[in-house]
Amino acid sequence: AKLWDDHLISSQDVARILTIAMDEKWPLPESWIGEIDHQSSQIGKHCPEVFRPLLRHEGATIRVLAATRLYNHQAPEEYVPSVLPLLKDTDDGVRAMAVQFISNHRRYIKELIPLCKDESGAVRAVAVRAINWACAGEFAGEALRCLDDPVAGVRSEAVQALHQLHEIKHADKIVEHLKDEDPKTRINVAAMVIGLKITKHMDLAAKLLEDPEAQVRERVAHL
Repeated sequence: AKLWDDHLISSQDVARILTIAMDEKWPLPESWIGEIDHQSSQIGKHCPEVFRPLLRHEGATIRVLAATRLYNHQAPEEYVPSVLPLLKDTDDGVRAMAVQFISNHRRYIKELIPLCKDESGAVRAVAVRAINWACAGEFAGEALRCLDDPVAGVRSEAVQALHQLHEIKHADKIVEHLKDEDPKTRINVAAMVIGLKITKHMDLAAKLLEDPEAQVRERVAHL
């Protein structure tokens, strides 16, 4: 059931409901988040403010959803200070979503770099991706270090970041991952070699046309 009439809802009403929920500390159903999000077009520019209190909710799932909505609604930079504490959240999903939101705000990228060493592979992956999205060349060394990460998704993101940053000077180390056990990482390395026209390693990249994985052969053939 809906929590309110579609024609009567206002951002003030939603904020009041959430304030009560936070003050009374009773469980906030996830369905409320979806309903509030459903009404976001009517709430309009006030929508990010509606979600801000939920970043402090005791339920990790609610914190993730709140950060996700801030990200989806492209909340402005003024919301970053409210999200920054979530980088130290005990929940992996919360930290990952916080990184993803903050990565849209170039001025705060340095706050994400420690997360490249997070205990969670998923968090490390989005932290390295932030270097890519922000074209943060000053942190290329961190992306290079992540090439040796035990988690395939982190290595794959690291290659993409180094490609974005045109880190040709480290090509010798990067092309070692043309033999990476992860197909996506191999594809990303080939894309970098071919995309940046690193002639020294073109022959090595071409060998992936005979890769045992069909997806690798197909992707490389179309690079």
